[in-house]
Amino acid sequence: MKRRLPIALGLIGLLQSFFVFSVIADPPTRVGRLSQIGGQVSFARAGESQWAPAYRNLPLTTGDRLWSAEQSRCVIHVGSTAIRIGPSTELDFLALEDRFIQLRLPQGLLCVTLHHLREGETIEIDTPSAAIVLLTPGRYRWDVEGNSGSTRLTVWKGQAQVTGSNFNVTVTDGQSLIANQDGYRLDVAGAPDPFDQWVVSEDQREEQARARMARYVSFELTGYEELADEGEWRVVPSYGAVWVPPAPPGWVPYRFGHWIWVDPWGWTWVDDSPWGFATTHYGRWAWIGGVWAWVPGVVVAEPVYAPALVVFAGHPGFWAGIGLGVGVSIGAGWFPLAPGEPYVPCYAVSPVYLRNINVAYVNRTVIQNITQINVTNLTYINRTVPGAFTVASQEAFTRALPVQKALVNVPREALARAPVSPRPPSITPTVSSIQGVMSGRPAPQPPHALLDRPVVALHQPPPAIPPLALRQNALAQHPGLPLAPHELASLAKVHPSAAPTSLKILPSPARSFTPPRQAFQGPHPPAEGGAAKAITPGSFRPWSPTPPSPVPSPGPRERFSGSTGSLHTPANHPFSNARPFRATSPLGAPSPKGSSPGSSRFSPPLPPGSRHMDSRVSGTQHWRFSEPSHPMPPASVLNPGSRAAVRGVSPPTFSSAPPKPHAIQRAQKPSFPTQRVPKNSPSSTYRRVVPSHNLEEKRIAPRAHSLPPPSPQRPVRHSPPPSFRQPPAAHPSGKEKR
Repeated sequence: MKRRLPIALGLIGLLQSFFVFSVIADPPTRVGRLSQIGGQVSFARAGESQWAPAYRNLPLTTGDRLWSAEQSRCVIHVGSTAIRIGPSTELDFLALEDRFIQLRLPQGLLCVTLHHLREGETIEIDTPSAAIVLLTPGRYRWDVEGNSGSTRLTVWKGQAQVTGSNFNVTVTDGQSLIANQDGYRLDVAGAPDPFDQWVVSEDQREEQARARMARYVSFELTGYEELADEGEWRVVPSYGAVWVPPAPPGWVPYRFGHWIWVDPWGWTWVDDSPWGFATTHYGRWAWIGGVWAWVPGVVVAEPVYAPALVVFAGHPGFWAGIGLGVGVSIGAGWFPLAPGEPYVPCYAVSPVYLRNINVAYVNRTVIQNITQINVTNLTYINRTVPGAFTVASQEAFTRALPVQKALVNVPREALARAPVSPRPPSITPTVSSIQGVMSGRPAPQPPHALLDRPVVALHQPPPAIPPLALRQNALAQHPGLPLAPHELASLAKVHPSAAPTSLKILPSPARSFTPPRQAFQGPHPPAEGGAAKAITPGSFRPWSPTPPSPVPSPGPRERFSGSTGSLHTPANHPFSNARPFRATSPLGAPSPKGSSPGSSRFSPPLPPGSRHMDSRVSGTQHWRFSEPSHPMPPASVLNPGSRAAVRGVSPPTFSSAPPKPHAIQRAQKPSFPTQRVPKNSPSSTYRRVVPSHNLEEKRIAPRAHSLPPPSPQRPVRHSPPPSFRQPPAAHPSGKEKR
C-alpha cells in the first residue's frame, strides 16, 4: 500500500498537468501595429468607451477601435498585410487571431493589400450591407456611405466573396460591386483616385523593402519594413546577420518609450522609434564591439509576438531597502534579453506556445527543457553590460510616462544584487495605463450612430472584454498579472453589457455565383418558366434561388510570355499600362551577371529541393508588384489636403508566376561593409528544408542557435540562413572556376 501511494500521487499530478495544459487558451501570436498617422486619429481599447489620440507603434488586438477624422488617414500592419484607412472612417477589430481576422466597417474608406494567406486563414470585413471574405492575395477597396450604408467593393486584383441578406456573389480582379439592402450591382472598376495612387506608392515602397529584407527576417514579422531604410546590417560569426540601429551614443534598448497595459499580455512596451516595434517584440539584443545590435534569429514563417523581451529585476521590498531617499517610488528595473536566453511569459500559455516563442532564438537543449527552466537561476549576459539596466518610477507604469523622463539613479552595486523576477512589477493598471502616453488629451470621436450601427457578418466574433472598471478588483488580487481567459469569460457573463456590437449573422453560403470577367455581358439567371434576361448596366438584381446556369466562360485572362516574365493584360484592364518590376541594388547597380530578367539580386541562394519563402505554403501564389510607367508620389504624402492630387499614375499589376529554381542566382555582396564569412562559418551552411514532422529526423545544424524540429500542433517553417559569399568567378574559357 505504501508503495502504491507515490505512484497514485504521480498519476494524479500528471492528470492535473494534462488538464491544465488542455484548458489553457494561448494568446494570439500576432497583433496589429499602427505604423503611420496623418491628421487626427483616435482609438478606444477593448471594452472602453473613452477615446484617446492614437500614436505610432500602438499595438492593436481584438476589441480595439479606430476613428480617422476628416482629412486624416492611417496605416495598420498585421505581418505583411497592410490595412489603410481613409478620412471619416471607423474600423473595429472584432477578432484578430492566428487564423481569423474580422473587421467591422460601419462607415468610411478602407484599402487592404494582402500579400499572403496562411493555411486555413479567414479574413472577413463586415459592412452594413454585406460581409466580404477575401479568398486570394491582392488589393481591395471598400467605400461605405454614412447615411444609407451602401457598400462599394473594388477588387483591383484578387478574389472576394460577397454575401448579403439575399445574394452571394464572387467578385474578381478588375470588378466593382455596389450592395445595399435591395441587392447588388456589378460593374467594371473605375479609374484610381488620389487615395489609390497613394496606396500604390506605399505598396511599391514596401515591396522594395521586402526585396532587401528577404534574407534577414520573415515577411510576417510585423514592422520589418522599417528596418530596410534605417540602420546597418552586419555579419557576426557568433550570431550571423545582425542589425545596428541609427541610435545616438548612450542609447539603450527599452529605455526610450513607455509602458502600457494590453490584454491579454499585460504590461507591454511601446518604443518611440519607427523601427522599434520589430526590435522590441521580436529577436534579442547583444552588446557587440561597443554598440547594441539586434539579432533577428533564424527566419521562421510565423514569428510569435511578445509584449516585451526583457528580464525584470527587483521588488518593492528590495527597492525600499537600498535607501534612495524619501519620496522615491521605484516601479521596476529591467534589461534586454540576449541571444540564447529564453523568454518566459507571465501570462498562462501552453508548452507549444512557450516553445514557438523561443524557437528562433535559443538552442535545442533549452527548447527541450523549456517548461523546467527557472529564470532566477540563469546567468544573463546583458545584466553586466554597463548602462543596460534601466530603473523607472512607479508613475512610468500607472501614468504611461516616457521612461527617459522617469528614470531613477540606482548604484551599480545595488543593481548587481537585485533579484531577477519571472514576473513584471506588481502594479495594477489604470485608465492612463490603457490609453498610453497620450492619455488625457482631447481626441475626436465618431458619431454616436456609428457605434451602434449593425453590420452583416458570417461569423460570431469572440466575446468582448469587460471594461477596466469591472476588472479592477480581479486585477488587484494578482497585481501586475493579466487575467486568465476563463476569468474574463466569467466577468463577461456577469456583466452582459460588455457584449459585442450587434451583428446580423448570416447563414454560411451554400454556393457562390461567379460573374463573368466582363460585367453585364453574360445572361441573367433565368427565372422560372422564362428565358434568360440580359443584364442592364446600373440595375440591381436580387439573388435567385435557381442555379446561375448557363454562365459564359470568363474573358481573356492574364498570361506570361515565356522567359521574359512579362505580364500581358487585356487592353480594357485598368492596369494595362504597367511594366514588370525588376529589382536593382540600393545604389542602382545592375543585376548580377547571368541572372534572369525578372530575378532580383536580393534573392538569397537556395539549396537544392527548397523553395522561396513566399511560396512555402502549398496552395498559395507568389505575388509581386510591377513598377508603374509613371513616377510615384513620395511616401511622405500622407494627408490628402497637404498636396495636390498626383495625376497620371497607374497602379501596378500583380504577377502570380511561381518562382523558378533555375532562375534564382547567388546573391552578391551587400552594398554596406561586411565581414567575409569563412567557408566553415555557421552563417554559410544551409539547413535542408523538410516538410515532415518526424521529430527524430537528423538535420545539419552547425549554427550557434540551432532549431528544434517543428511541432505537429503548430508547425514552424524555416528558411535557410543568409550567405554572404561571393559567386564563383568566371573562367576565361567560359566555364566556372572551381
